[in-house]
Amino acid sequence: MTIRMAGWWARARRSCKPTTGVGTRFTSASFVGNNLGWAVGTAGRVFATTDGGHTWFAQRSNVDVDLLDVKFSDASTGWAVGSQGTLLSTRDGGMHWSATSSVTSHALERLFFVDQNHGWAVGFGGTVLTYSQAGAPRLKP
Repeated sequence: MTIRMAGWWARARRSCKPTTGVGTRFTSASFVGNNLGWAVGTAGRVFATTDGGHTWFAQRSNVDVDLLDVKFSDASTGWAVGSQGTLLSTRDGGMHWSATSSVTSHALERLFFVDQNHGWAVGFGGTVLTYSQAGAPRLKP
């Protein structure tokens, strides 16, 4: 079987060079527009790009568990979830990530937001958490 890559994906794959984190398994990426993006993966790794994925730089998540999904609603506001019920949020484009209690120890595997005020995290064991804007970003059952 031959798989041909065309368009932007082929160009990005040929030219994408992370500055650190070689060997990291990435699990999710989120882009705001064509240039600004984040990727998360094993051991709490978070990387960001400002040039559409041509170069990536590490951000400090302050956790060492696997991160499984990331979503940004704009250039500043984002969330990441992972194993052991990990829930992280940022309001400054990932320069500072804050852990928030998610009231579960199950892995949180996916995030979905319809807007900055309404979202869900789903995970292992049928875990479904809802998000509603009430001050600081946090998910609650």
